[in-house]
Amino acid sequence: MSITTSQIEETIMITTGIHIPDAVLKKLGAAVAGVHRETIGMTMDEFRKAYREKPGATLGCYIHVEFTAKGAVKSFDACPTDGSRKKFREHGFQADVPMLGPARYAAKPIADNCAEFLLRREIARRRKAGQRELVGLTDDELSAAAEELSPLENWLAVRANSCGSLSEQLRMRLIEDEVQTRSNESNHQRLEAQSHNADYLTACAKIVEAQHTAAREWREAKEATRYYNFFVHRDFDNRSEPDQTLIAYRDAQGWQV
Repeated sequence: MSITTSQIEETIMITTGIHIPDAVLKKLGAAVAGVHRETIGMTMDEFRKAYREKPGATLGCYIHVEFTAKGAVKSFDACPTDGSRKKFREHGFQADVPMLGPARYAAKPIADNCAEFLLRREIARRRKAGQRELVGLTDDELSAAAEELSPLENWLAVRANSCGSLSEQLRMRLIEDEVQTRSNESNHQRLEAQSHNADYLTACAKIVEAQHTAAREWREAKEATRYYNFFVHRDFDNRSEPDQTLIAYRDAQGWQV
């Protein structure tokens, strides 16, 4: 497998992604362990009456997320909730926490909710900063990007917690945001937005180019081993080889849920 620089330059529509390190899953597990400790004295009657979104050996909890000054996940704090609330809020999310088994395994079923919360937070951050990574695309290019992602709509709902797939869901929502913004925007406003985002677009392009290079080297190193076979889900079959490689690379570098 060999991906040339010219091939990377041709994949102009893939965006920067979202990265969730494996340490986040461990921190989520620590929060689940805290719930297990705090509820160890619950009677069976109390447990049956406790709130949960769906039937099962779970407990409905609100999970508060603390961030560092640089925006990385610092910690989680989970506590039982007595009823349904807005699932995704500014500082956390609601989820049914499994009460059986080790906490490190019980954290995995709620990773989808955590990933969705972090994804929404990233989108909100970009909106607030006026960062429009796709503002430089023409309307036709934006439509082509949306069409390229159409096979993922059902599959991402199942595996949205892997970082490569989550990054593509981020891209889908950035496209939706860009289309919505353009529907209420004049040509002059579009030009102003392009000027405002010029440095941001340059920075994004450098990040994506560097990731493509790292992904190419990662895949070449993997394929040099005896038993490695490169795999992408069939819903990525329509993507270029550099894009497929980058998506797989982001999966490998992120949390392993």
